[in-house]
Amino acid sequence: MAHNGFAQSEPDNRRQHASASATSIQFESELRSEVDRMLERSPTFREQFRRIADAPSLIVGIHTDVTLCATSFRARTTFRRYRSGLIVANVTIAPNAHPGEWIAHEFEHILELLDGRNLTQLASSNAKDVWFSGTDVIETDRAIRAGRTVPDEMQQSEKLEKHAQNTR
Repeated sequence: MAHNGFAQSEPDNRRQHASASATSIQFESELRSEVDRMLERSPTFREQFRRIADAPSLIVGIHTDVTLCATSFRARTTFRRYRSGLIVANVTIAPNAHPGEWIAHEFEHILELLDGRNLTQLASSNAKDVWFSGTDVIETDRAIRAGRTVPDEMQQSEKLEKHAQNTR
């Protein structure tokens, strides 16, 4: 199932949360450099990452999967809930997709779950910001906004950095 004011986090906290979450958020090695750039350049992604890393009883795995190239979507998150309270979120991204956009998008779906949003119920009741976009696939305005915000922040950060270098 694929499931705004975005809070900002101080850049100095980035490394602390990145290393502290090593057991609760696992990225495929090919995605690591992009995730590091996202943590460095996007306040929205830093806050998403911090909230997920700090969530008790949540484990998140992020990897690419070539089979998504044959689907109508570029990323997908599935959740498994255990009687113990543990939630395992499996985030899959198409290898040719823009990973920053889709990781942020899927992380927002995870945060929607943590915030107690019942996306299936909301989509079934025709909520204006949640809908079925395919069989067993749910989409939200909130995740779309997050997916667009993070690359925009990264691009803006890179522009500011280049401008600062050129004015020295």
